[in-house]
Amino acid sequence: MHFLIRSLERLALGMNRLAAVAAVLMSLFVFLGVVMRYFVGAPFAFSDEFIGLLFATMAFLAMPLGLVTRRHIILDIVTRGLQGPLRHFVDIGATVILATFCVWFLALSYDFADYSRLLDARSDIGSMLLWPWMGMLPLCTVVMVLVSLGQLFDSLRQLTGRPSLFSLAGEEEVL
Repeated sequence: MHFLIRSLERLALGMNRLAAVAAVLMSLFVFLGVVMRYFVGAPFAFSDEFIGLLFATMAFLAMPLGLVTRRHIILDIVTRGLQGPLRHFVDIGATVILATFCVWFLALSYDFADYSRLLDARSDIGSMLLWPWMGMLPLCTVVMVLVSLGQLFDSLRQLTGRPSLFSLAGEEEVL
């Protein structure tokens, strides 16, 4: 199990690096779009759509690392003062809720991407093929489901007094 958790952590880190590449590309196309629009007078026809697709890709690629490191949005006003087994029970409940949502979202996003593929959906202005971009949603959600299941198993282990298998969750941010 230790190997699987490490693999999920490395996968999440790799996906986060791809999200950074998407962010750089997005910034580059925003800059080029401004240059083309104001200095050349002929903007790229596809840049706004492409930037939107890159933004969605960046967001979904970054989500698994936030989940692995447990730096996502939580309701810590409820859990801040909890200690010991009660804290692990709350973590287990929250992880079950998240995993359920992710499985539901996975099914819907897969249907969405597959239907887009069947229609050969394309963007309005740039006529870019959309289903590969839409396919990022279920792919990233699969990773989130796997991380959630790993965290569920990890919380059950911690309930018995064992240390966490996730090494990235305990690391402090270095400034």
